[in-house]
Amino acid sequence: MKSVNELIVSAEETGRHAAEMAAQDLRGGTVVVAGTSIHNPGEDTGRLVLDAYRSHGTEAVNSAVRAYRDGYNARARQLGADTVDWEQIRNGIGWALDGATDDERAAIPAAL
Repeated sequence: MKSVNELIVSAEETGRHAAEMAAQDLRGGTVVVAGTSIHNPGEDTGRLVLDAYRSHGTEAVNSAVRAYRDGYNARARQLGADTVDWEQIRNGIGWALDGATDDERAAIPAAL
């Protein structure tokens, strides 16, 4: 089990890496589905968020997602790429939660 601080550092690093990958991919990391903008933060972030939820609760989930977003946006700005907002991540986090129970899949987006 990682500490909250370790989760935050890992989430920020993952966000920076995700922004680099999105900048190289012309489709980017955000899509629009049924009029809703969705950003899939990816399986690495999903594992961190799930670990945060299981080990430390919803406050840690918010901290991990905030760190991911901040890392992603900082790197995206450096690369001249699109940034993501909180709602886009909240709308897409469910796609990243491989191995989560149905209760966790409901609770995590609700906590955001």
